[in-house]
Amino acid sequence: MLAWVVIAATLFGPGPAPADVHVLDVPYRNQLDGSAYAMANCGPTSLAMVLAYYGIDASPWDLRVKAMQIQHSWVGDDGGYSDGYGVFVYNLASVAETMGVHALDCGVAKAHATTACASGRPGICGARF
Repeated sequence: MLAWVVIAATLFGPGPAPADVHVLDVPYRNQLDGSAYAMANCGPTSLAMVLAYYGIDASPWDLRVKAMQIQHSWVGDDGGYSDGYGVFVYNLASVAETMGVHALDCGVAKAHATTACASGRPGICGARF
């Protein structure tokens, strides 16, 4: 799966001391793109940001389609769900792999996210609200 990210420290505990802060220059993308899936486009948009960091240009829409095709839940050329689910993170990881970016499951430990970020590897952190 995808390596867990920069903001994981914020999600899993108090922020790091100022001397420990490490910020990656990950290009920003907005999931609110006006598409029918904008409110549920966090995974594909996050992957688009990570790919852009590595110089790979891919739209959230294209990434959503590829991930949903991998999970066999995309119907027709115009899109749409064949089930009630969105894009699963492990399918986003598969898409990343097909685009030449190695995906790594770092778990949800703050230490894993901090280590990945400190070594200059952006990733995606899953969270439930």
